[in-house]
Amino acid sequence: MDEFNYDDRKYLELDTEDLKRNKNKVEWIYTNYENIKLDIQNHSETAPLLLINGYRIAKLKTIPLQTQLNDLKAEFNFDQCDYLRVTYKEH
Repeated sequence: MDEFNYDDRKYLELDTEDLKRNKNKVEWIYTNYENIKLDIQNHSETAPLLLINGYRIAKLKTIPLQTQLNDLKAEFNFDQCDYLRVTYKEH
């Protein structure tokens, strides 16, 4: 049975090259931090960045203007190419 999206969560589209380059860093954070904190750092001259516990991980590829990203959650599966998926709620 497919997973049903009860919370109407959306996925962030992350830069795949950044994710490949930072996979070891993400695994290290996942292993060594008890609490995983996600944040988006906005830059006027570049794409917004996903931060995990203060470490720069990946640029966001697309994000609708005026979108508020709330309740960020990460899903980790280091056995897959897409080892990190981040969801959010819009409000």
